[in-house]
Amino acid sequence: MNRMFSATLRICAALALLASFAVGDAYAATKITFGYPPVPENVSVYDAKEEGYFAKRGLDVNFLMVGSSAILVTSLVAQSADIASITPSVFLQAIDGGLDLVVVSGAAVSTHAMKTSAVLARTGENLTKPADFIGKKVGIVALRSALHVQFSRWLSDNGVDPKRVTFVEAAYPTHLDLLRGGSVDAVINSDPFISRIVNANAGHVVTYLSDRLPEGTATVIFVATRDWANAHKDAVKAFQAAVAEGVQFNDTNSEKARGYIAKYIKLPPDAMKETAVGKLQATAFSAKQLDWWADAMLAQGILRKHINTAPLVVQ
Repeated sequence: MNRMFSATLRICAALALLASFAVGDAYAATKITFGYPPVPENVSVYDAKEEGYFAKRGLDVNFLMVGSSAILVTSLVAQSADIASITPSVFLQAIDGGLDLVVVSGAAVSTHAMKTSAVLARTGENLTKPADFIGKKVGIVALRSALHVQFSRWLSDNGVDPKRVTFVEAAYPTHLDLLRGGSVDAVINSDPFISRIVNANAGHVVTYLSDRLPEGTATVIFVATRDWANAHKDAVKAFQAAVAEGVQFNDTNSEKARGYIAKYIKLPPDAMKETAVGKLQATAFSAKQLDWWADAMLAQGILRKHINTAPLVVQ
């Protein structure tokens, strides 16, 4: 009888263990790797991580910081990132090149009050209008980048052929030294580097680019491959909801949110006091928010064909 009772206990214990595994699997968090460049406009994701908005929706989000949006496209294709923060210009070039990516959420949008990206001339250079840039060397993080598209549009809208400007590719942090050394006459940059250049008296703002976009145009978007988004529909909805809550947190707790920005972009907290943060996407993303980019890039010869943006957004 004792042997039978002991065997029964062992069977019950085994069944309980199996049941615990089953329950654990059923409630295991969905792991997501979020790839991002070090920009403040991802703050809704930083907030969602720090405030537990992802965790309460069953998402375990890990972070992968890289230097540029273009690298993140490769990360998505290689499956080293599941969702990535990239610019619309990089996204549309990837689509034009045949990659099947989709927007899962908006991150930031343009507003005419924004002062987050600018053209800065070297101290001593008398550059005040588009025509002054003819024959000049301009530092830019990457050709065909979002800022390159915006600057080229600013030139062409004012009768200047962008081909009459020489562009020098260089990472954002090097722009200050390039201006000081006279290697370039101007740079196109964004915060937190704008304030550093101005405070160091290495350059002055000629014009802000961010306030020249149509109101509500996408400036930063969260993207995934279509295959991943289709295979993780519940995770996508949870991510969207968490990010929306992150936007609300930023609106009511901006100082704390700035601390999260400093943490995730590895910026000294004091530097955040002078860093502008773009307007966050507070509503559902619309494909129309990509149309300005598609039209501008087609006109500049960056895109080979017109892109229908409607199928490029996960609802």
